[in-house]
Amino acid sequence: MTIVVFIILATFVALLVGMQVIKFVKYQRGVNNAPLFPVVCAGSEKPGASKDIKVTNLDWGKFFDKDNNPVNPDNFLKFITRGNSMLLGGIKDGDLVLVEEKKDGIIYPAFVVLKREPQAIANAHRVNDYAELKIRRAWNECDLGKTDDDILSIIREIIEGNKTFNELKQLDSTKFPSEEWLICDFSERLKRYREEHEGCESNSNEHFTAIISTTLDTFKNRVHFSIHSKQMLIGVVKHAYGIQ
Repeated sequence: MTIVVFIILATFVALLVGMQVIKFVKYQRGVNNAPLFPVVCAGSEKPGASKDIKVTNLDWGKFFDKDNNPVNPDNFLKFITRGNSMLLGGIKDGDLVLVEEKKDGIIYPAFVVLKREPQAIANAHRVNDYAELKIRRAWNECDLGKTDDDILSIIREIIEGNKTFNELKQLDSTKFPSEEWLICDFSERLKRYREEHEGCESNSNEHFTAIISTTLDTFKNRVHFSIHSKQMLIGVVKHAYGIQ
């Protein structure tokens, strides 16, 4: 009788172990076959951010647009967001963003994905941030052949006359510094852009056209404008989904 009980228990344990092994093998296969998506950083450097991330919990049948139509992922580039500087636009850390690859004909404002410039990548590597892309809320474009005053007037127009900008400001005015501060801060960034892209005032220069954007500095809890070479543009965010 004791032997029979022992055999039954041993068989039961073996079955349990076997089931766990099967589950682990299936899980490992799922991980190995999971799609690998590039990381886009929202905001400044993110310590520990990888260049890309495997995502194991995707069910494309659950992705719909705002009109409840199924979204075909094959129509878009796919990225995973790291950081929360796009929170005012509803895009948070860990979100999957689907991007239409395009450089022209963009209707602003729009969320865009850009390549990080070489110096930005080098700075990020110092804190073990290996993402090569970034996401920003873009408001307009400008040509660097314009005077600084002309470009600053574009910033003023966004602050004073852009409906979306003012709606965001009404949602949480504490995150928006004064117009004077925003202009002064952008003026320094514009100066730095000209210094880093020598000759950009010439329309034959690849950095002649730039994109004006904003981001939420999550450390200082305030919005600021920034400027990026359109040469680095990858495309426009069309959909964003929380997947974690």
